[in-house]
Amino acid sequence: MYLPTYRPFTIASDDLIKRLITNVSVGEAFDPNNPPKNRPKMKTVQGLWDTGATSSCVSNEVANDLGLIVRGSAEVQHAGGSSLLNTYIVNILLPNNVGFSGVPVMEADIHRQGFDMIIGMDIITQGDFALTNKDGHSRFSFRTPSTETIDYVKQHDQSIVSNLGRNDPCFCGSGKKFKDCHLWELEKRISGL
Repeated sequence: MYLPTYRPFTIASDDLIKRLITNVSVGEAFDPNNPPKNRPKMKTVQGLWDTGATSSCVSNEVANDLGLIVRGSAEVQHAGGSSLLNTYIVNILLPNNVGFSGVPVMEADIHRQGFDMIIGMDIITQGDFALTNKDGHSRFSFRTPSTETIDYVKQHDQSIVSNLGRNDPCFCGSGKKFKDCHLWELEKRISGL
């Protein structure tokens, strides 16, 4: 029996998504394979997915509410200059039980923006991240670990090669046969040469 080796989730919207926000459960770090008898409290909050953030962040309010243990500090550069921020080690649980343990996060003043976590590139780069917006409906998917490379150019080129005969007019409108125009270039890109 085949079982997938990755954990995914998908969030669908009837409209176009302007900000990628999902539920995120966060709490003090522990080893999920050997959990303590008294598990740390977890809190479910709104998390903004931000490809411009190098690291994930938690709001001051959530850090205080959970009693997170300060593990150090980090100087962060931002539009307003730089700040010295507290750092913590947490466990993060995303939709559909997609989890990460022992994640270093920084404290940030973000609560008044309508979310209490920022999911940064430290999490995003541990999997595959996709946003599609077909027919005015957004669909946001994430899975970890990464299982394949998505290449829209390769998909496009394969579709053209599959649907055009060698002797058909080239799709570019040159008037030449496909085999005498773009076929070789597309086959070269598809094979990765």
